Amino acid sequence: MKFWRQRKDEELNAEIRHHLDEAIRDRIARGETPEQARLNAQREFGNVGLVKEVTREMWGWTQLERSLQDLRFGVRLLFKHKSFTLIAVLSLALGIGATTAIFSLLDALLWKTLPVNQPEQLVSVNGLGFAYPDAVYRELREKNSVFAGMFTFHALEVTMSDGQQAEPVLGELVSGDFYTVLGVAPHLGRVFNKADDQTPGAHFVTVLSYDFWQRRFGADPQIIGKQIKINNHSFTIVGVSARDFRHVEIGSAPAVRVPMMMKREMLDYIDTTPVMARLKEGVSLAQAQAATETLYQNILAPFGANVPPANRRPIRLVAAETGVARGAANLRNQYSQSLLLLLALVGAVLLIACLNVANLLLARAATRQKEIAVRLAVGAGRFRLVRQLLTEGFVLAALGGALGLLFARWGTVVLLGFLPPKATLEIEPDGRMLAFTSGVTVLTGLLFGLAPAMQATRFDLIPALKNDAVGTATIVRRWELRRLLVVLQVALSLVLLVGGGLFARSLRNLRAVNHGYSSDQIVTMEIAPDRSGYTAEQQQNFYAQLHERVAALPGVQAATYLGMLPLNGSEGFEGKIEIPGSRSSPNQKATALFYGISPQFFATFGLSLQRGRDFTMQDVKTPLKSILVNDSFARAFFGAENPLGKRVSTGSFKDMEIVGVASDAKVLNLKETMSRTVYYIQEPRHMGRQRLCVRAIGDVAALITAIRHEVRSLDPNLPLYNVKTFDRHINESISRERLIALLASFFSLFALLLAALGLYGVMAYAVARRSREISIRMALGAQAGSVLWLVLRETLWLVLIGIGIGLPAALAATKLTKGLLFGLTANDPLTMTMATMLLIGIALLAGFLPARRAARVDPLIALRHE
Repeated sequence: MKFWRQRKDEELNAEIRHHLDEAIRDRIARGETPEQARLNAQREFGNVGLVKEVTREMWGWTQLERSLQDLRFGVRLLFKHKSFTLIAVLSLALGIGATTAIFSLLDALLWKTLPVNQPEQLVSVNGLGFAYPDAVYRELREKNSVFAGMFTFHALEVTMSDGQQAEPVLGELVSGDFYTVLGVAPHLGRVFNKADDQTPGAHFVTVLSYDFWQRRFGADPQIIGKQIKINNHSFTIVGVSARDFRHVEIGSAPAVRVPMMMKREMLDYIDTTPVMARLKEGVSLAQAQAATETLYQNILAPFGANVPPANRRPIRLVAAETGVARGAANLRNQYSQSLLLLLALVGAVLLIACLNVANLLLARAATRQKEIAVRLAVGAGRFRLVRQLLTEGFVLAALGGALGLLFARWGTVVLLGFLPPKATLEIEPDGRMLAFTSGVTVLTGLLFGLAPAMQATRFDLIPALKNDAVGTATIVRRWELRRLLVVLQVALSLVLLVGGGLFARSLRNLRAVNHGYSSDQIVTMEIAPDRSGYTAEQQQNFYAQLHERVAALPGVQAATYLGMLPLNGSEGFEGKIEIPGSRSSPNQKATALFYGISPQFFATFGLSLQRGRDFTMQDVKTPLKSILVNDSFARAFFGAENPLGKRVSTGSFKDMEIVGVASDAKVLNLKETMSRTVYYIQEPRHMGRQRLCVRAIGDVAALITAIRHEVRSLDPNLPLYNVKTFDRHINESISRERLIALLASFFSLFALLLAALGLYGVMAYAVARRSREISIRMALGAQAGSVLWLVLRETLWLVLIGIGIGLPAALAATKLTKGLLFGLTANDPLTMTMATMLLIGIALLAGFLPARRAARVDPLIALRHE
């Protein structure tokens, strides 16, 4: 079957032939010869090609045909100039891919709504306090008139076993109407209802997440009704949640959920839980706020003066448009500023790539002047040529966008690797990502395609048709456009170089911080016997036996337990202290950091004891009676006096005796400013989950295997997880800084490369255009050095103009780095100077190559060619 267009063309040709044949026969009948009749008939009919064009326009497909012609011609031209196409497409693909990757992560953190029913109706109910959370929540849920439903949730790490293998997973306690209020249907079985969440400890049922069901149970369709153990309690699987529902808190993807009334079986104590609600139809946020606050005060009234101050704060409802419909905000708050800054950075890189491609298109348009002049001379309209040149640009952009999607896929994997180890964020290609990439692709096509297309069709026809140089005025216009593009590239590159330099030096400063520990050969791992049903006494016995066995292993120098590793990235806390007879400065706050440890901590982490003794097992039996302080604490509060035996009080803990002084070390994070530290023994009854920290001698991998064996010999169902070296832990604590420094440095250098290529192209073009002038100068006696300086001087002027624009822009842009730098200011003069000198050096190198070629021109050969 023939295509519609081909069939219509055949019908048109047949009709024209029939009309001509009828006219020829009629003229022959009137006595004309066949040849005369044919010529006269054709003359009378007119231009056959014009008739066809007019007829085709009446069909209404002309614009589509011309667009397809432009597309075919553009594709052929790009494949003909493979080097040009490769450079342009790769530079665009990297810019588009990086922009898409960072957008995807930002979309998941900031803008993508929860996959639930009408997420815009969700509100967060903040301020319920700590003393009566259950009672207040229940009364608010039952008596309110503005909510269609309320639910509460609490994420926690649990140990899950299917009878064969135990593993640590993220779990979540949820109220019975959790799924109902969210509007999440089950994939298999059922979800919780209010009956599952009425009696404490009575409903051992669980709902699995879809992803966990797929991974751990192989998508077993018969999973409903089977038993699993969560924290050593048997639970019946009653359902699998919807496929696209993972969380109500960004970065958290619970594998199992259990009713909130099972919290005593999961944890010893929960102080408070987040509460969310769904507004009733037609109820505004202001109405809900007023009604909820009134009800809340009525609920608290019977408690009278017994209501703690924390509960007297007013209820605050946070609406969906401020982030609730996109889940809770911990991970968002940590990374959103960094990612927005990186998005602006890669946007600038993409703009530089567009300017570079525009310069390449201008250079190529100069070689096509004869072709364009001929087409204009035979009647082609300027708009028609501009459209064709734009089409060629859009083909480039489309190829860059398609390859950019592949780069974006790789880029998101890299970005996710910088998130905290326990953060779970799923980023998959979807309509939003494709729409963003398509929009960026179209925008880049316009950015780098429109100006060259307009400029390429604006010149004098006669000189171009004679293969002569274009008119002087036109040369100046095009020359100025290309120089302007390069100046903008240089300016933007300087901004990015300054930013990349600041972040790189900030990371270097962080890595150079003396944290005080001997971090090599330390391996850490987590154990949680409390999740396997161990009582407090059983936990103490388990930890004591494991420590004894691990300490006896060959290759172990020291071992200790910690509730929280040093340099965990936390903001931490300062405690007020009272020291009788302290010699501290009157202007100095009497505060210190408090950090709970176990015996052998200092030996394990390589801290030296300057005075006194380490903790012993006797101190474990009488916790918070003896403490150790660091050297900064001793000097701040006791000066040159010996602090041993002095008494320190904080809050309800009185008269703790200083028994030792240790060397200084950072506790909370590498940016920590508080240097005074008090070490105390963590109470055994509060141990729960612990980090076993071991200083190894020799092969760390072999030692980890031996420790796993000892844990299995004590309890084969107790998992050992989060196994890593202390060096890796320190590296993870500055993951945000590493992310910014790595990407900012990479893209600033890539921008510098693009600017150098653009500058090289402009200067090479300038040398080619001025070959006659240069030849005449050399024929009249100009030396190679003067010609070299002639070209380098123009290069230097372009760079200096770009720097003049870029430095103020860099000073303004670095204000966005507030809070992200360490050890230097945003307007650091050394970074500014280094970035400027690097840019000048690379730019002069890019200009030197065409300058050297110009200086080696043989004037006789050049003039003969001209």
